[in-house]
Amino acid sequence: MKLYALIAAGLLLIAGASFLLNGVAVAQDKETKESSDDDSFVQLVDSDENLFAAECWGKWKMSDDFTKYVAHELPEEDFGTIEFEKNEKESKRIVRHLERLAEKMKERGQPNDLEFLRALKAVYATGTMKLDRGRKSMKSTFALITMFGEPLLVLLEGETPNTDWETVRVSFVRDPEGDNDLLFVGGDHKDESYVAMVRDIEK
Repeated sequence: MKLYALIAAGLLLIAGASFLLNGVAVAQDKETKESSDDDSFVQLVDSDENLFAAECWGKWKMSDDFTKYVAHELPEEDFGTIEFEKNEKESKRIVRHLERLAEKMKERGQPNDLEFLRALKAVYATGTMKLDRGRKSMKSTFALITMFGEPLLVLLEGETPNTDWETVRVSFVRDPEGDNDLLFVGGDHKDESYVAMVRDIEK
């Protein structure tokens, strides 16, 4: 099933380029020219009304019960944990990369490119996302957008000149008390299964 493919490759190593970013040249990590907000493709939105942006921070671990319920099976190996952290330096870096990526997409002008450009007008959260799986651990910089009406993480992996892009669908369910929030993490395609995650709270 799709879940096995997602786990085997690792959350951040989904085979092939993202359906959004396929064919786009690798971004280079250097400063862009200064421009006004009107000229920018990327607009940051600071709002507590977006539940994921307000509540995602911290460490998450897979829930066996909820994952079985939504995916009908568990991965064959330990999924590990995911941790979201705020990082001003990395946030600025991904905005620079997204600006250059958007310029390329505007030139290409495919339907998904145009939807992506619209989505960049409301980036609700940025920071770092770490997948901890022992020797397979990886860290990327993320931006949260809404594309086709659904939350989507745009991930910038690696360091210049070996940077790469991936996308991950997410969904968030808030517990009013906080301890039992649920985070659902999928792949970049709509038919991929989700892994259900709960907060990894140290006692």
